[in-house]
Amino acid sequence: MAAGFPFATDIGLRLTDIEARGLASEEQTHSNVWATQQNLRQNGATTAEADYIAHGQRVELNELTGPQFIEFVETKLATNGVKKVIPDADTLATAWRRVRLVHQINDLIAALEAENAAEPIPEDLAEQVAAGLIEHPEQPWDDVISDLADDEVAS
Repeated sequence: MAAGFPFATDIGLRLTDIEARGLASEEQTHSNVWATQQNLRQNGATTAEADYIAHGQRVELNELTGPQFIEFVETKLATNGVKKVIPDADTLATAWRRVRLVHQINDLIAALEAENAAEPIPEDLAEQVAAGLIEHPEQPWDDVISDLADDEVAS
């Protein structure tokens, strides 16, 4: 149980992790050392960990580099027997359909990009954009291009 959550797995830094990795601590203060120790002990800290924190030391996860953090979390998950979840059949079916649709859309985009690459760019595109900005000065230039392309595709 992690900090009063019966279904949680505590993967936080323990004193053994701090010592094994040689992590630097920073100071913190507690107005009631005894109450802090009791609270920590009730939530699963060892006596040494409770003393360490209650007497003004702490180490945060940001002491770890990115690769160290990933290794730390993966090790803690493996140590606690946490395994990947396979969702229920409805969730899997929804994910399957979504991924198939994304692949189909990407294939269509690739085909349209290849087809579009052969299309000529209007020679007066800059002038058309300038005219569009005069007509609609609040629009960004790429919105003007979008409007021009939309008009061309629609005709």
